[in-house]
Amino acid sequence: MRLRTASWISVGLIVALLAGCGGKEVPPPPAPTVLVVQPQPLGSRGLATYPGEVHAREESELAFRVGGNLLRRLVDAGQRVAKGQVLAELDPADLALQAQSAQAQYAAAQADLVRARDDQARYAKLVEQQLVSRSAFDSQTAAYKAALGQAEAARSSLDVARNQADRKSVV
Repeated sequence: MRLRTASWISVGLIVALLAGCGGKEVPPPPAPTVLVVQPQPLGSRGLATYPGEVHAREESELAFRVGGNLLRRLVDAGQRVAKGQVLAELDPADLALQAQSAQAQYAAAQADLVRARDDQARYAKLVEQQLVSRSAFDSQTAAYKAALGQAEAARSSLDVARNQADRKSVV
């Protein structure tokens, strides 16, 4: 049985091979059509437009020292400028508000400093009488020094704000 199946498979393969050998020859595809054109100029100017982006080789990142609304821009993008030249002016109203805010913060820091100084003097007397612990006095002394530092920082911020508000708002 096995031999019979193998012989039928062999006969089928031989018939398939013989059927594949005979056949018509397929003609080659036709040659593609080629259009010959003489190059012509693009127009009277000879210019072409291409998509893309142009970036400067060197760019300068400029920014204002203070925030605010731009009142006037005195130079255009790409324009050459000289050192010290005025580029833009800011609205002075914002700077005046910043100066007022710094003044209020300075006044609050001064009030905190006076209170901390008075508390520190009071604690010094109480620690001498041994009515409060030495650690409570040390904590109060640290609070006084912190208030002193905050008052100095507020004073510095006020000086900067006044300096900026006193000048014409020029960048």
